[in-house]
Amino acid sequence: MGKIVCFLIILLIQNSVVFSQNDPGKIFIREIFSASFTLKYSYHSLPKWIRGYLNEKNGRNFKINKRKFNSSDINIKESRARKLSYVAISEKYYILSYEHGGKSYHEHSIIFEINSGQIVNVYNLITSKHGDVAQLKYFFANELYSVQTSDEM
Repeated sequence: MGKIVCFLIILLIQNSVVFSQNDPGKIFIREIFSASFTLKYSYHSLPKWIRGYLNEKNGRNFKINKRKFNSSDINIKESRARKLSYVAISEKYYILSYEHGGKSYHEHSIIFEINSGQIVNVYNLITSKHGDVAQLKYFFANELYSVQTSDEM
């Protein structure tokens, strides 16, 4: 009987930890749906402080390319494992969306929630390849994304 009670307590504790900084909630998704975004196709359209954050999280310069792209897990020095899809900018959010090669080909949509030039939250989502925020909103509406829980970018 004691083992069953311990097991149930572990299940309850595990299931009570639902929210993390990287887990977009319903309020966040509603805000993304109502926000108006401007699309850019340059990594440098992100503010320097967001690019600095990405460098810090990456442990070195966060490099992203527009053309040369290696979608496989074979390391080729001349190419990059990231290919820019777009940068979207709104009053409260910046979205960096890019294709990512390596262990498995996927697309990241890193959403930075900002306030007064400061990063408030970062949501690192894995989606299918897409080219704009309208398609990203479709993925949200149909729950066709996963949350990246590790610091891999």
